[in-house]
Amino acid sequence: APDAEVVTLSRQGSTTDHGSVIAGGLQDNGGSLLLGDDTVMGSPFGGDGGDMLVDPRPGQGCNMLDEYVNLTLWLTNNCGRTDGTTHAIRDVSPGDVGARFIAPFTADTANPDHWLAGGRYAWTQNQGYAIQDGSAWTQAFDLGAGHGATATALQNGIGWVNWCGPCDNTGFTRGVATNAGGTWHQVDLTGVPNRYLSGVTIDPADATGMTAYLAVNGFRRAFTEGPGSGNGHLWRTTDGGAHWSDLSAALPDIPTSSFVINGSTWYLATDLGVLTSTNGGASWNRVSGFPYVTVMQLRKGADGNVYAATHGRGLWRVSAT
Repeated sequence: APDAEVVTLSRQGSTTDHGSVIAGGLQDNGGSLLLGDDTVMGSPFGGDGGDMLVDPRPGQGCNMLDEYVNLTLWLTNNCGRTDGTTHAIRDVSPGDVGARFIAPFTADTANPDHWLAGGRYAWTQNQGYAIQDGSAWTQAFDLGAGHGATATALQNGIGWVNWCGPCDNTGFTRGVATNAGGTWHQVDLTGVPNRYLSGVTIDPADATGMTAYLAVNGFRRAFTEGPGSGNGHLWRTTDGGAHWSDLSAALPDIPTSSFVINGSTWYLATDLGVLTSTNGGASWNRVSGFPYVTVMQLRKGADGNVYAATHGRGLWRVSAT
């Protein structure tokens, strides 16, 4: 994997290594792509590389959605290949002027053609990789003036969106919106630290989408610049955000960015690498052999393994346990 500022990745496609697709956003270095048995990554997208989606269905791995910046979304149905006379990439941006530099988006874990994206607004579309332009997006919810989405999750049509705004230290605020339990609304974050909410994950075992987890960035020391000196780096709700519980008792005071549940194992992206727990967060262990590096995002691949995008150390695969 390239040694670059990796923002995110998505490993999808075939359920075997032979036909799988590994793609990632590389900040200033565009998007990366590793097909099947390739040993050298290519780059189907240029410019700044943000988030990325790849069609998880077998044989459809050349359907990819890439982010440039500020929720500018580019789509290809042929892995970005062109013969010089036809366009391989089309712009399908929703047109949200309030989106953050790296804005989040995701596909429904139960329906790869249902997408959720976040800027000032939560956006949805149901055309999947057949989408032709930005008019297919629908504004599902207004996060509020000056607010910008920081993370998204979507499962069985239930969405969760984290946001901040202002996002600088002075006047920092954060929030979470969801349609779990009915219509879109802001949830109560009583007890959750006033820090940057880097990740949101819906429990794959909860078909109602009412059980979700927050990965909270920053440190909890009182002398840290800015707000958020309260405890907690991983939080859970089981009632759609009405109440939250802190699952951080066994964690070090270290920023967390992303959380994945894969079977009976929890995976947590931190500034010290990837941590795992097999007992619901009662204890944690670092993944052996993984570098001491900031992990920006975790994704579960179609092959059942977990993939990690790091800040400066490329893309990594963590074998499923």
